[in-house]
Amino acid sequence: MELPIKSKLIINFDDKIIADNIYRILIPEVRTTKSSKISMIKNNSSIDLYIETKTIPGLRAILNSYLRWINSCLEIFSWKEERSKTNKNKNAK
Repeated sequence: MELPIKSKLIINFDDKIIADNIYRILIPEVRTTKSSKISMIKNNSSIDLYIETKTIPGLRAILNSYLRWINSCLEIFSWKEERSKTNKNKNAK
């Protein structure tokens, strides 16, 4: 009998809006992942990710994927914020 490998990842964000947006972005991934059991809960400015897999390499792969997606989102949000500030400064001149 295979025992499932379980993990809980809690990701805290500085901003509730960022947490909301990342949660909405990740929902389709949670719903379509077939190789593992994944659930996600949003609590104010944090996201709790629950993962259950059959193997340690499977757990590592899922964690890496979700962390990369979250990091990509944060980079895009940061880029967008910087671009917004630059445009405001150009318009103020």
